[in-house]
Parts: sequence; C-alpha cells; structure tokens
Amino acid sequence: MRDSLCGRGLMNREIFENIEMKRITLQTNGLMTISWLKDRVIDWGNSGRQYLLNGQVQELGGYYFSFPFDSAITSDNGVYSAIYQNLGTKGLLLKNGKILREINRSYYQADVYEYPIAFATLKNGKTYLIHCPNE
Repeated sequence: MRDSLCGRGLMNREIFENIEMKRITLQTNGLMTISWLKDRVIDWGNSGRQYLLNGQVQELGGYYFSFPFDSAITSDNGVYSAIYQNLGTKGLLLKNGKILREINRSYYQADVYEYPIAFATLKNGKTYLIHCPNE
C-alpha cells in the first residue's frame, strides 16, 4: 500500500512538472480587498477596480469605502460579493458592485475568529450567502 501511495504521488508530481507556469506582475494602487473574479483580480473595497492579466485596469462601480475593510469574497457567477473586516464585526453585501445590505456579527471574540461568511451556488443556479451573525 505504501508503494502505491508513493507511486501516485510521483505521478501527480510528473503531471505538475509538465505544466508551464507563467508569472504575471500587476501594477496596483492602494489595494484594500481582493478576490478573483474569473481571470482577473478585483478590489471590491476600492470601487470594484479590476486588474486584468494583460495589465489593463477597469472600474466596475463608484463606491469607495472609508471603513477599513480588509477581506472580500465573490460568488462563482460574479454577481455577489461581500467585503468585511476579517477580525471585525462589519461587512457589506454587494450585488454587481452596488451595496445590497450591511451585515454584522457579534462583537464577542470577533478579534480572535475570522469572519464567518461564504457563498454557495446550488444546482438550481441560485446563489446563497452563508453567514453566522449571532453564534
């Protein structure tokens, strides 16, 4: 059994060794919150600024947030996103880059545990926010 596990590990390494990796450096200006949106990096907390892999920069929205958000997540379809303080209590749910609603969680131990938030897209195509505001 040990040999077969090692054999699979070698096979996986061979697969990855044949993949050509390319490093791309993007020029940015004051990143606040970043997440991937398809083939681009997007900073939702900074007006939805998108950094494309070819070096172009595009703006999605007109919101600049003065609150010190430091984290973001994006739904699979890119319609919904959330920006929040990872070790804080405040967050914003965005739809297409516009504020949909404010979200909060308990202050108790908020500075110790990361913000409990995720998106899930079900087989029916609907996207849901998973968030634990009280416990």
